Amino acid sequence: MKRLSRLDDLFSARRTVWWIHGAGVTLLISAVLATEVLVVAPIRFETYQETTQIDLLESLLRKGESIRADFSQQKQRLEEEKKRQALLHQRVPDEPMEAAFLAQIADLARSLDLEVKDYRPGTTLKHADYSELKIEMQVEGSYRSICLFLDQVSRLPRISSFTGMEISADPEKSIYPIRLNFSTYFVPMSTDSREVSKG
Repeated sequence: MKRLSRLDDLFSARRTVWWIHGAGVTLLISAVLATEVLVVAPIRFETYQETTQIDLLESLLRKGESIRADFSQQKQRLEEEKKRQALLHQRVPDEPMEAAFLAQIADLARSLDLEVKDYRPGTTLKHADYSELKIEMQVEGSYRSICLFLDQVSRLPRISSFTGMEISADPEKSIYPIRLNFSTYFVPMSTDSREVSKG
């Protein structure tokens, strides 16, 4: 009987040990699962979100560099276009500006030792896309100076063209009077365009 009682105690003790081991394993698995659910999974999710955010930001940064490069090119093109427009406006203004043109002509004549005797703005002819101002002027100077003047008028900033010329010669003098007829051009702005440029 004692032997049986001891065996019962032994089995009971072993059962208790197994039960304790089972409870420990269960507790360990529960702790691992709880750690996975409460700690690791949120960290994983947060890491995924941060990685996605980083990828998005890197993509935006790459696009930003492309946009900056494109903006820089567009800005340079705009500056070139502004310069081209300014040069065009200087060559073909939106008003007759005969005083400015006379100043260009007079400066050129003086630089070539020509004397401007007379200058008369004539009629203005309106064409479909532009207007033409007729000008008559009389200058005096040497044959060489007159030839240089006729050549260099075409190089002035303002566009003009000769439409007639009458030269007089005096065999006793080396000075030649010359009457010139030429046209200069302008493109009048419409009222709407003026309002836009003022605004």
